[in-house]
Amino acid sequence: MNKTLSRRQVSKGTVSIGLGGFAVGSLKASAQDATPAASPVKDSSPGYASLRVRQLTAPEFRTAVNDIVISEFAPDVQALPGYGGYILGDVIDDDTQSLSIVVFEEAAQAEGFAELAQTFVGGLDPEYAVETPTAVEGELLITAAGNAAEATPASDPGANRFIAVRIYTSLPGTDPRDFVPLATEGFIPIVTGIPGFQGYFLSLSDGGFTSINVFDSEESALESTAAGTEWAAENLTAFTEGDPQVITAMGIFVDLPVLAG
Repeated sequence: MNKTLSRRQVSKGTVSIGLGGFAVGSLKASAQDATPAASPVKDSSPGYASLRVRQLTAPEFRTAVNDIVISEFAPDVQALPGYGGYILGDVIDDDTQSLSIVVFEEAAQAEGFAELAQTFVGGLDPEYAVETPTAVEGELLITAAGNAAEATPASDPGANRFIAVRIYTSLPGTDPRDFVPLATEGFIPIVTGIPGFQGYFLSLSDGGFTSINVFDSEESALESTAAGTEWAAENLTAFTEGDPQVITAMGIFVDLPVLAG
């Protein structure tokens, strides 16, 4: 059964995300593996993630396109082979932008999503002209899931999940795979300890790496960005320099079976 969170469903208070126990590494960790001690990062890839920021020409178009995506596009995405999750969110700092994140078991399966998305965008009304100012994708290096039962209760029954993204540029000659053990031991305990933690992904991207954090409040999402930026500045100076590109979004549709225990 899909554990899906949409704007309409949340307003009725009928659906929540079941993310199982804490897990790091494999996409399909068993319940026994879903603990930090039993789930070290695997040598093999735990999946593939693709992230896009879509920009519309006017704020009022974002809600209209979101409704079309949820009703017509998301079901087709969920039916794709190797599907592991889909997030649609409204970028908070720009009311003309939407955040889209999709997770698959393998890179080749993400190509099917790209074709589906191209067809979908091409079929939209011309007034919903879409640009893509940000696009990153790559192998997942770490996945971590929170326990939905421990999430901070939402004071507003219509509250959605919040996503904090940080996109880093790697220093020449470095490989983000080399700091995975350091991140697993050092940063994962920090981010999973923030109230309302729901999920975390670290992925490769062309020329860098991307951190994706899911929480049940904007406050916690922002806290994760502050903590992640500070941790990277203290521990990853050999791998990256400068500030990351930061994107914070309110989740409109969040379905992450990849994190289910």
